Amino acid sequence: MRVVLFAGKGGVGKTTIAAATAAHAAALGRKTLVVSTDAAHSLGDALGVVLTEDPLDVDGGLHAAQVDTQRSFERSWHDVQRYLLAVLDAGGVDPVDAAELTVLPGAEEVLEVRDPLPAVSAETPAPADGIGDADWDDDDQDDDDPDDAGADDELDDFGS
Repeated sequence: MRVVLFAGKGGVGKTTIAAATAAHAAALGRKTLVVSTDAAHSLGDALGVVLTEDPLDVDGGLHAAQVDTQRSFERSWHDVQRYLLAVLDAGGVDPVDAAELTVLPGAEEVLEVRDPLPAVSAETPAPADGIGDADWDDDDQDDDDPDDAGADDELDDFGS
């Protein structure tokens, strides 16, 4: 199994690249699930389908889902959040402010990749600094060489 995360600032093409990468992996015969956690819900638009949290068979091995990260976070962290809300309330913090303070940035995405999946392409909302580039090739070939015979085999390690 390989998990690929596309993260960055808004408007840089995360959804487009995630959808294209997932379609490419599926075209290579890999079982592929592309998941978006972005509240904009543009992954479904990019694929021409309406997505929900249940993976949809888009086309021959390509599956897609739109995760409601806030709902997932609330399900998974309900007890912790309830405790934190009580602490903040006791400290006199406004309930709306307290609700915003109890959401941990990035926790939603981590929770969504906790279950084993086949090849996954996950498109996330901005920002996420410090994530390195994916190493598609596991061979020692020169990636700068235009005659690299392994260039078409870049996704060979996706699970089948």
